[in-house]
Amino acid sequence: MGEAILGSIRYVKKNEATDPNEKGYILHYKAPEGFPQNNFSIEPYDGVKIRNLRKSNIQYEDHGIKIATIDSSQMRPENFDDDDWIEKVYLPELHRSLCEALGAKDVTIFDWMLRKRAVSFPKRNIGEKNEDQAQPSLSAHIGPLSTYIPWDGD
Repeated sequence: MGEAILGSIRYVKKNEATDPNEKGYILHYKAPEGFPQNNFSIEPYDGVKIRNLRKSNIQYEDHGIKIATIDSSQMRPENFDDDDWIEKVYLPELHRSLCEALGAKDVTIFDWMLRKRAVSFPKRNIGEKNEDQAQPSLSAHIGPLSTYIPWDGD
């Protein structure tokens, strides 16, 4: 599958005292006294092999994932500052690309979010550029660390 680099990825880990059936949460406001602000921690997982899947020829039928290409020749980073452009140009191209890659008649893109890093990321300073935007996530959010099993296959 090609050369790999080793990296460190931060994963969510459910607190051991949390009921196994309780979904993970974080409150984005001051928690009531005696109530936890969240029920998880973030822990690094070192030595993760990271490969460029664009070169993998991975098949949807075998792995449930497909790498699609998109025509980005007319796209510039500054275009993504314009929600109307995203809706009128980018999302239709994404739709076309997904249908082609999956052999689908149609797909539904029901939600999207553009995350922009503030200068002070991961903190936010009042009045700085992108202060009111959704910030990039600091960790992978696929599930608790206890369920993550690194894949060593080639």
